[in-house]
Amino acid sequence: QQQQQQQQPSLLDATKEKRGGFGVRLIWFHHIKSLTKRKAIVASARELRLAGFCKPGFPGLVCCEGDEEACASFVAAIRALRWQAMDVRWQHTSPSA
Repeated sequence: QQQQQQQQPSLLDATKEKRGGFGVRLIWFHHIKSLTKRKAIVASARELRLAGFCKPGFPGLVCCEGDEEACASFVAAIRALRWQAMDVRWQHTSPSA
């Protein structure tokens, strides 16, 4: 099992080489009810080492912050889950120090 985990590519691997600035995303959803999707949101954020929060219900809201490349990967991964409506309502990027 440990060997399988080492062989599987992760979202973090895609962003390790590129370290940009600090990014923030505020993502709006029509709703977040599915426990499976809520767990996927948390798992993706942890894997990419992002901080933030998730507000399930009507409307749903996710805020994430961390490495800019990780934020972009997070949005792409979450968008792939198929939502009734999803929109990145606000984003901000600061150059790295």
